[in-house]
This record gives sequence, C-alpha cells and structure tokens, in this order.
Amino acid sequence: MARPRRRGRQEDCWVIWPSYFDSRLSRKEGRRVGRELAVRNPKLAEMTEAIETLGLKAKVDVKASHPAAWHASSGRLKVTYPGKRGSKEELLNQMGQTIREQRKNKQG
Repeated sequence: MARPRRRGRQEDCWVIWPSYFDSRLSRKEGRRVGRELAVRNPKLAEMTEAIETLGLKAKVDVKASHPAAWHASSGRLKVTYPGKRGSKEELLNQMGQTIREQRKNKQG
C-alpha cells in the first residue's frame, strides 16, 4: 500500500535557513556547512542570488522563523530541486561556496 503524502508537503522542495551558513554558530547550534564555507550574518538576498547562480529556483519566505529560534524572524528559502539531483548537503556546500565568492567579488 502506498504511503499517503502529508498535506502541504512538496516532494521536490528543500527548506534552507540562513543559520545553515552562519559562521558564528556551531554545528550543534544549527550551522550545516563547514567553517570554510560559512559566512558571518548570511542574508536571504545572498542565498537567493546563490540559488539563481546554481540554476535553481526558490521561493522566499521573509517572515518565517526557524523552529529552534521561533522568536527571531530570519526568513527561509524553499528551493525547487527537481529530482533532487544529489543530496541537500551537496547543495548547501555549493551555496556556501557561491556566497563566499559573491562576498569576495563585492569587496573588491
């Protein structure tokens, strides 16, 4: 028997929070990429630009709060990842690298 889909769940969509890339956080506190790929105070705009650079699409939810930090509205991205080519970890690492490169290019 097929397992019923949960209401509202999108199979080809991953939720990505800014805290995944925050160099000030430890892995235990929610950072999901290595320190070499993390940045200080990541912005949704940078994350969106990184997703577009990688050729993917995302919906921005500015008012969303991470469940572990429900009191702070950090926002989130819902990334459409057709067929989920690779793992979420691979996507996060690619995004982290792209965000770091974007910051280096903007600095000079």
